[in-house]
Amino acid sequence: MLKNLTNQGAFTVTQATVSKLKTEWQGIMLKYCTETVKIKAVWQMLVEKYSEKHRSYHNLSHINYLLKEAKKIRFEDFDSIYLAIWFHDLIYDPKAGDNEIQSAKLAVKELSAMNLPEAKVNKVERIILATQSHSAEGLDRDGRAFLDLDLSILGADEKTYQSYSEAIRREYSHIEDTLYRPGRKRILENFLRRETIYFTEDLRQRFEERARRNLKSEISRLSE
Repeated sequence: MLKNLTNQGAFTVTQATVSKLKTEWQGIMLKYCTETVKIKAVWQMLVEKYSEKHRSYHNLSHINYLLKEAKKIRFEDFDSIYLAIWFHDLIYDPKAGDNEIQSAKLAVKELSAMNLPEAKVNKVERIILATQSHSAEGLDRDGRAFLDLDLSILGADEKTYQSYSEAIRREYSHIEDTLYRPGRKRILENFLRRETIYFTEDLRQRFEERARRNLKSEISRLSE
């Protein structure tokens, strides 16, 4: 089940990290669900999905990174954010246009089956659906911070950002350069057109300036 983990380039995780993530998952889910078989079954599904061969970036490394960064942010409802992290890219097909919708549906199904409170399930669903457009409309502070967290890679150091952009290109290897380059540029330019890329002050302070610099550099490379 984990055989693909070592084949993900810069964005990979070790078996030890996966074991640590599993222990954390079980600890959090046991607060809500007494069916250990169900908890283990959902865990296996999560690992299998995030280990799919076509995932160069949206894999377990991405989840591990977000979970570590989330602990640096003061969330009102950390458990909901934790679950949104795990489920937000659960369905990921670069050729599809409804990944977020399908991920949200699966989150609602699985979390409801594990007796998560309805309010938490609804919050996770709203957050995942918001990642489709990265619009913060209707989200509370936790939701806005989650969107910022999901975009924190844009404000990474230059080398990490370069690895990220290359990983995204591999995920869209089915698209020819003549179509990929202008499409990718439009996405990056839309972020630059925002008054601010990040919605929350603390993440804006940490990532905004470097994110704008990284985006401009990638746009320049795409234009060559």
